[in-house]
Amino acid sequence: EEAKEMLVKLTDWMESTTANLTDAQMQDMLRSEHGGLNETFADVAAITGNKRYLKLAHRFSHEIILNPLLKNEDKLTGIHANTQIPKVIGFKRIADLERNDEWSKAADFFWHTVVNNRSITIGGNSVFEHFHPADNFEPMRTSEQGPETCNTYNMLRLTKMLYATSGDSKYMDYYERALFNHILSTQDPIQGGFVYFTPMRSGHYRVYSQPQTSFWCCVGSGLENHARYGEMIYAHKGDEQLYVNLFIPSTLKWGDINIEQSTSFPDEEATNVIVTSKNGKNKKFTLNIRVSEWVIASELSLTINGKAEKVDISEGYVKINRSWKSGDKVRLAMPMHLRAIDMPDNSHNYSFLYGPIVLASRMGTQRQDGMFADESRGGHIAQGPRLPLQNMPVVVGNADDILSHITKTDGKLEFTLSGVSPENYEGMKLEPFYRIHESRYMAYWPLLSASEVEKRQEEVARQESIAQALEARTADKVTCGEQQPESDHFVKMEQSSTGNDGGVQWRETRQWFSYRMKTNGRKVSAVRIAFRPENNRDALILINDTEVGTFSTADNGIIELPINASALDKAETVTLKIAKGNKDITPHIYEVRLIAE
Repeated sequence: EEAKEMLVKLTDWMESTTANLTDAQMQDMLRSEHGGLNETFADVAAITGNKRYLKLAHRFSHEIILNPLLKNEDKLTGIHANTQIPKVIGFKRIADLERNDEWSKAADFFWHTVVNNRSITIGGNSVFEHFHPADNFEPMRTSEQGPETCNTYNMLRLTKMLYATSGDSKYMDYYERALFNHILSTQDPIQGGFVYFTPMRSGHYRVYSQPQTSFWCCVGSGLENHARYGEMIYAHKGDEQLYVNLFIPSTLKWGDINIEQSTSFPDEEATNVIVTSKNGKNKKFTLNIRVSEWVIASELSLTINGKAEKVDISEGYVKINRSWKSGDKVRLAMPMHLRAIDMPDNSHNYSFLYGPIVLASRMGTQRQDGMFADESRGGHIAQGPRLPLQNMPVVVGNADDILSHITKTDGKLEFTLSGVSPENYEGMKLEPFYRIHESRYMAYWPLLSASEVEKRQEEVARQESIAQALEARTADKVTCGEQQPESDHFVKMEQSSTGNDGGVQWRETRQWFSYRMKTNGRKVSAVRIAFRPENNRDALILINDTEVGTFSTADNGIIELPINASALDKAETVTLKIAKGNKDITPHIYEVRLIAE
């Protein structure tokens, strides 16, 4: 009751605080990350029965995200991923309270878009916290800032809501995959600590939080993640339908019935369910055991009390309808098989799965700098050396026979990968990704023909060399138009807007915008601007309100403007401003960097 009083009073405070804001001002404010406030206010409406809180939930629903979803349009590229997922959870919560089918379908469209087009096999999504183009996963393959744990935490919350109102087992297929492969992998069982980013860059590693240095968002949600494994194992419709959705050892108390599930899944390719009656009386109900998307239905085998029974599958579940007596034991055997799944952009980068379990390989423990996070702003990022991608192994062959490269160790969840180049990686060991900790790893393998291998290695090496040389010269940088880096650099603006060109974020202005950037103790000698080299536009660059130079779309898209290094001597931060020049508007600005001598 005390918590309820606090919640309602805080909601009243938010209502009165925003009462004099226009709808346009409210929508402008919702650009920034604000968690699931629309869901919270919908919850308060449900708790109190007062519909005025539902009106507040509507005011906190971001229309620029909602409206495209209502039209089944994916406008997610370039936007901050975990700012949006809680908004959509709120759309679904409001829809359920109002029985608003349109909003519910919008939330469902978002789910399908993210799960099917924007997620990798571990169930995670986004890079640098932002949705990259759905048809280009190269940023995922090259970055040390891969899927964020909070994103998957919130996608599982949305999945739960969609499953609760539909009963469709496809939602549980995703839930299982994300739970076993991403969530389970984000707590270090050796030292403790939670993971923020899970890099998909081959040969990289994760960073773990520490109690005295780190309380990121992924620690807050992480505390919940690992206390919620029991949340979706079971479901029911009234007292006549019971559902077993996840194969996790557990005990369910359900009215006069206890259900005990025993299994060592995924090491055991089966689960056992024992029904116990508390009062000794038989109870008639249907036990539904989920048929996962990785299962070959014809290979399922069912026994009840040791006797083989016919497998009846309907709506994604094995259905067993009977009058259950205390002590009845069900065993469902579910043979698992190897699968190879390409990245969603069909780039011939494959992940190997056994059943729902993503397999990965350990790649050594060298130079995992900052693996246990310090208190720095970027302490959640694995900033140690990035192993050259051209030296990472590739599978040599074709898609039709890629699984022939993998051999399973009898009786164990261990595998060997052959047909790999370079030869020193031949016979790589594969194991469940969630069991690899405090180690560099590899979870996706490029597939190349023999003739492609050498050409690919040369091109990757060239690109890596260029990128590393630029990073070495960079004192600080901002990706324009991306929420987190701009927020980190205290963006200010007047008449400025953002968008993306083919998935590349930009910012433009009819007046100016600025960032507070760090020299990081280096002698800064130039400003480097990446921009779109077309249209009749130009811009003016200023450092600490002193003009550095101008550029226009007649230039080639990259320009470095020298600055007076002595003027910045010993300065820890500088204000970099981009303003319109002689034209009405600047080019699309993609990135700004402070370049050091």
